[in-house]
Amino acid sequence: MEIIFNDIAMHYQFSDKYDAIEKMKIGIETLLYLRKQDTTFKMCSKEKITGLEIAPGYYFPQIFSEKNTVLSQNHKTAIRTFFTNFNNLTCGKDKFVFEGIESVQCGMVYKTNGLLFSLGTKDYFLEQQIFGDHIIDEMIKRNVKIDNIAKKEHVDVHWLKLKHRVYEANPKHKANYGWGSLMDLEEKEAHQYFTYYINQNCWT
Repeated sequence: MEIIFNDIAMHYQFSDKYDAIEKMKIGIETLLYLRKQDTTFKMCSKEKITGLEIAPGYYFPQIFSEKNTVLSQNHKTAIRTFFTNFNNLTCGKDKFVFEGIESVQCGMVYKTNGLLFSLGTKDYFLEQQIFGDHIIDEMIKRNVKIDNIAKKEHVDVHWLKLKHRVYEANPKHKANYGWGSLMDLEEKEAHQYFTYYINQNCWT
């Protein structure tokens, strides 16, 4: 599973360093939740954000100098993992335009009906969908939408696109514990069947 980073959001700044830290926490906790659902997911971007001024007078690398009481070491490690090691992205000519800011990587999300990940530099980027214009070969399509992940609940909202559901054995089928009929499959085998049928769109 690949999710494309919203580079348009980084044309804006958080209101101050404290806002930056709190919104980064929201983003990181969202990505960690997503990683629990699919350990293979990748976040893609054309460029890194490592040198950006993310709030007035506050640059991205300064995050790692914050005291652990302000931003935990686990959060710092996750920020390094997700935001300094983007998978490289090659984009086409499609552009997505928001408030006059153009992005070919957001354009790629629209073209492929994919998913975007956004940091909440504006409250608008914390919504589950982002609206803008789509431009390809000078043709403009107005008010198109892109599905967006910015908070943990968005992972559940967009589960169909993520094409991943997690199998959890119902305790009622466990031997010497449950109250239902005994499970006749090993848990690993049951998970494989579950994943197969989900991928075949047999269940809704």
